[in-house]
Amino acid sequence: NDGRATISVQGIDMIFTRCDAERGKMGGCEIYFTKRKGQTWDEPKLIPLSGDSFTVGQPSLSPDEQTLYFVSDMPGGQGGKDIWMTVYDKKKKAWGEVSNLGNKVNTELDEMFPSITSDGTLYFASKGHNSMGGYDIFKSVLDPATNSFGPAVNLDFAINTPDDDIFYI
Repeated sequence: NDGRATISVQGIDMIFTRCDAERGKMGGCEIYFTKRKGQTWDEPKLIPLSGDSFTVGQPSLSPDEQTLYFVSDMPGGQGGKDIWMTVYDKKKKAWGEVSNLGNKVNTELDEMFPSITSDGTLYFASKGHNSMGGYDIFKSVLDPATNSFGPAVNLDFAINTPDDDIFYI
């Protein structure tokens, strides 16, 4: 089961979620990378971000293609599913250590569907911040001086409703 994808600005690199389905049940999810070759794509390769017993997914690649944001339930977070990040190491040609975005973005409940913009604004859905009901869409702005995200801000009504608000472009 392949899921949410993020594509580089040039449309050459794609990073996506792949979940194993075994006998009709969903298994763990991981993040894969592939490169476009003409009209087709290379065989996807796993991006190792966590151990086998944790789920990772919903990637969002920064416009400079150096930072990958994703969701995981791995330990070291605030609880539930949190938003994490990793920075690409050009010398090693690999993604570096993962880090949790901290308690201004993440809560004890689930944060999902991160999407980073060119101005450093992170949009995401959360059940744990002050929501109108279920998941609401929030934003948090990256402070370049501290390289950390500010407090989550609810986008309020007409964007959010009493229902789950999770998918956006």
